[in-house]
Amino acid sequence: MSDSKLILYPIDPIWCFEPTELANMLASIGLLGQAFLQKKEARNSHFYYAGENFLQLIEFVSSHFVRHLEIVDGELVETQISDSKNSCYISLELYQEPSFLGSALTQTPFCTNCRYVIEDWTNLVSDWYSGKENYVWHCPQCQTVSAIYALDWNKRNGFAKCSIDIWDIWLDEARPSKKLLIDLKRITDKEWTFLYYRI
Repeated sequence: MSDSKLILYPIDPIWCFEPTELANMLASIGLLGQAFLQKKEARNSHFYYAGENFLQLIEFVSSHFVRHLEIVDGELVETQISDSKNSCYISLELYQEPSFLGSALTQTPFCTNCRYVIEDWTNLVSDWYSGKENYVWHCPQCQTVSAIYALDWNKRNGFAKCSIDIWDIWLDEARPSKKLLIDLKRITDKEWTFLYYRI
């Protein structure tokens, strides 16, 4: 079974939110509903049901069927089929330091100046992990010097100390509305962006 998510994160990779304060603000705009416990994540995660304005703040282009299974009399039985739009839940994720948010969807990044393709991106990320504070990438084509965060990862990777993860959204199924991105900037005083994730 795979996990697919739409991940919203601040463009500033060093900044991090205070989870209770952000959760209250996201609940006030209707993105978050009631909190619940979830054992699947070992990290410092806070889980919530989708709020009353979720479908206005997350714009779906398409969705998929979710099959709900339960063990009944010792057998695995399909008990319900629902639209994935109505099965999403949200987590607020915190990391000790700026983290690589990539997944099986990660693609080769580009230099934002000349569009040079960085084929060996796994070594790029490894080099960054070895010296996060001082690491910069030098483009061999145009000589531009860039932070790893500033490269174009085509909405398939990002770097952050915190994120808002919206679970059960497949690649390109949905995106944050313009209103949500404006609300996030107003609430946090930071610009936000998003990526797609799958493992």
